[in-house]
Amino acid sequence: MTHEHASELLAAFALHALDRDGARAVSAHVRSCAECQRELASLQGVTEQLGSAVGALHAASGARAGPGPAVRSIGAIGVHEWLRDCRRALRL
Repeated sequence: MTHEHASELLAAFALHALDRDGARAVSAHVRSCAECQRELASLQGVTEQLGSAVGALHAASGARAGPGPAVRSIGAIGVHEWLRDCRRALRL
């Protein structure tokens, strides 16, 4: 896997949205690439914060679990762009 391809898949990898082969390929690349290690750490921080925020919102609203508008919008705009926008919103 090329660096460029792995870099494009990091956001999906951080969200556990890759199939097994894709996840293994990205994982192998990340082990040997300091740049991708830093980017993945940043993405994982964002996904953890978002997971906590979504959990708190669901608990506070009494909403049932399931994909809401934010999750549906991920599919519409792409994982990488969605995480980038979330980082900007959270000022990370």
